[in-house]
Amino acid sequence: MENAKRIGVERERTDLQTPHRRQPRTETLHEWVPPVATCERTPELLEAILENIDQGVSLVDAELRVVAFNRRFLELLAFPPDRLRPGMPFQAFIRYNAERGEYGPGDVDRLVRERIDLARRFEPHCFERTRPDGTVLEVRGRPLPGGGFVTTYTDITEHKRVQTALRQSEARFRDFAESAADWFWEMDAKLRFTHVSEGLERNTGVEAPQLVRRTRREVFGTYDADAEKWERHEEVLRARRSFEDFEFAVQGPDGNTRMVSVSGKPIFDGNGVFQGYRGAGRDITEAYQLALELSHQATHDPVTGLVNRREFEERLTRALESARRSDAEHALCYLDLDQFKVINDTCGHLAGDELLRQIAALLSERVRRRDTLARLGGDEFGILMEHCPLDDAQHVAEDIRTLIKDFRFVWEHQGFRIGVSIGVAPITGATQSTTSALARADAACYFAKEQGRNRIHVYLEGDAGLERQHSEMCWVGRIQKALDQHRFRLFYQPIVPLTKGRADDEHYEILLRMEDERGRLVSPGYFLPAAERYHLASQLDRWTIDRTFAWLNSHPQHLQRLYLCSINLSGHSLGDDAFHDYLVRRLTCGAVPARKICFEVTETAAISNLASATRLMETLRKLGCNFALDDFGSGVSSFAYLKTLPADFLKIDGAFVRDIADNPLDLAVVKSINEIGKTMGKKTIAEFVDSRAILERLRAGGIGVDYAQGHYLAPARPLENLAC
Repeated sequence: MENAKRIGVERERTDLQTPHRRQPRTETLHEWVPPVATCERTPELLEAILENIDQGVSLVDAELRVVAFNRRFLELLAFPPDRLRPGMPFQAFIRYNAERGEYGPGDVDRLVRERIDLARRFEPHCFERTRPDGTVLEVRGRPLPGGGFVTTYTDITEHKRVQTALRQSEARFRDFAESAADWFWEMDAKLRFTHVSEGLERNTGVEAPQLVRRTRREVFGTYDADAEKWERHEEVLRARRSFEDFEFAVQGPDGNTRMVSVSGKPIFDGNGVFQGYRGAGRDITEAYQLALELSHQATHDPVTGLVNRREFEERLTRALESARRSDAEHALCYLDLDQFKVINDTCGHLAGDELLRQIAALLSERVRRRDTLARLGGDEFGILMEHCPLDDAQHVAEDIRTLIKDFRFVWEHQGFRIGVSIGVAPITGATQSTTSALARADAACYFAKEQGRNRIHVYLEGDAGLERQHSEMCWVGRIQKALDQHRFRLFYQPIVPLTKGRADDEHYEILLRMEDERGRLVSPGYFLPAAERYHLASQLDRWTIDRTFAWLNSHPQHLQRLYLCSINLSGHSLGDDAFHDYLVRRLTCGAVPARKICFEVTETAAISNLASATRLMETLRKLGCNFALDDFGSGVSSFAYLKTLPADFLKIDGAFVRDIADNPLDLAVVKSINEIGKTMGKKTIAEFVDSRAILERLRAGGIGVDYAQGHYLAPARPLENLAC
């Protein structure tokens, strides 16, 4: 039947095989209904019930005449009341419906014939019919004893809409589940899988049927054998709690292991009885691997692959905690490579990095599996030896020192020998903190370097040399505090010409002084070594340059008659590319002419940072700056580097100048430095001219030094005095 969905036919045997004729009685519906009670009002009650139910009802007799119907029947079929009267032939009823399109398009006679043929069979039937206005009716017919049949009409439009929406929702869910990167799963009350979507197999290769009727641990516990993790997870499941991001390994049929993460929540029925779990899973292999890589990068040095300082300090903290808990004894070694800067500056950073990698490989072969080897920064390494007495640690340190001493580094057909200075410090329950443990080992290492390098020094309480180192460390805090409280002061000391020339022009060196907490001046000999050692020197250099340039900018008349203002640069600043950029910006963007500035670097600092120093000197000289090599002559190979370092002035080491009045050898050295400097086109400055005798010797001895500087000529004074 067109436009009517047949959803079922119930066939029953009945005694009514052949319809028989009866006289129609159409006054009331109840007369066609068998008696259901002996109550006098039964007919009226039945009629009232049928007129008020939500279903349409019609009665057709054995001769296929519509003999009764209720009001709802007319409403559901939108049948005009004046067109239907009791006793109307069922065929006329059907034809009217066909003509107005109730059964859909088609030949009216055919549509009527099909429905009359069905009615004449007097068989139970049930089907859905969609009216032209979209209303969906469920039509149910049942034969009656004695002939005819009763038909009910139920409006199931909303029910069908809900069913359709549900099917669409289920289809969407299936589509999402099949195409999503995640997958969905369900478990029963015994925590066994009852359903897993196809996404699991697509993402991991694990087939869903493998999981059904098995627990998660039964399936995956063999791949991820972390028993403690599984126990914690099963404890959550037994407690019927929700969980998020439980991660474990999955091995697919191809043998590849992938990481997955699952989340779930418990399911309870209407009575609160636990029914199982429902949740989702996702493949996190790429994210997991990325997290591992990021974690490795965060805890390891990119050059050597060793643990970095941050992770080393974390492990050191744990070792210190274990020492306090169990009286365990550990040891800490602090290693500083000797001559690394020479190789790095001479051969370049690629060579330096390769040297670090080879040293890391050497050290890795000599430490125990349980020990932690780390690169702490630059050319410094650390070794944490857990459960290792101090004597044993000292023997290990000596083996390492010998190993590195015998090591030969080759780069571009050149061979290099290096050494290592090692500081060893115990870690016991009495060790105050991670910082103090590192500081002690570092101080012992620095002391080993001061004692001649390529040696070992063990930190012991009461060590006089280390006490001095500790004093320097205390200066670090005082320096930082003085910077924060603006307690540094600028002084100047004139540099006086010994020959005729620029006698009226200002030429001086800027000197840095610090005020202590009581306002007393502190000599740089106290705080500068600590600043150099603990990486504060560049910060002091910036402070000095900023304040000097600001003072010169605020005194334009003085700036006009200024010949040269000399400012000292530390070794750390020479090797700091960021400082180089800062200095270029200050010189190119400020009002102070670069030609009036001379930067002083010590010979030792310049040689230790040869490549960086040369690059900086060449860059600044192009801008117009001058450079002076301070303490020149203090090194045994001073003259060899003069060809490389583009200096304008040589400041002769005061160790030779201060005794030239009495010591012919020192006088000869000063003469030699001056002569070589002049030959190379450089001017010379004699430092530490602290007496009349020294000055007269410089002038009368035919030495030819260009300038002199010292307390006898002019002591250092506050920079503000120049404005007077």
